[in-house]
Amino acid sequence: MSMKNSRGRFVDPQELLLRTDWNSVEHCCPGVAPATPMILRHLLDDDAHKQGAALRDLFQAVTHQNTFYSATAPAASFEVISFG
Repeated sequence: MSMKNSRGRFVDPQELLLRTDWNSVEHCCPGVAPATPMILRHLLDDDAHKQGAALRDLFQAVTHQNTFYSATAPAASFEVISFG
């Protein structure tokens, strides 16, 4: 699934993952940043256990203790593009 960006162009979820510099956006824990693209990809896995673990890990990484980080917006964009 793809979504149009503000310029009317379609955005692919994988493209969003690749063009986001996950090491430069803030997460709850610095060591989580490199794993965020993999966590997001696991949300699309057919295995329900992987999906559940990914959802838990993502929630911890980008909204830990009800705090939003600069990584929250690109992660949420990926979810919107992927799930509509």
